[in-house]
Amino acid sequence: MLLEDTDIDTIILGKNSDYSDSVIRLVKQMTKQYVDDFLGALRERGIDLKTGCIVFISGGAKLLREYLENTDKIGNIQDCVHEL
Repeated sequence: MLLEDTDIDTIILGKNSDYSDSVIRLVKQMTKQYVDDFLGALRERGIDLKTGCIVFISGGAKLLREYLENTDKIGNIQDCVHEL
């Protein structure tokens, strides 16, 4: 199945979509794996995610906010997102 970026964003943000539950589960699972891999790559580069102050900025950070807030790979999560 070929999904458009906007469809993937809609699923990640938990908005209503016309896709089946299995497609939604798969997209969420792949998103979680992407975030885990990304955070693992940061740790491999010596960035301390548990005690350091980590700031994620950009539309991608806002899109992945729920996944970043719910991982055990980052120590202290603070709400720093401001609507423009």
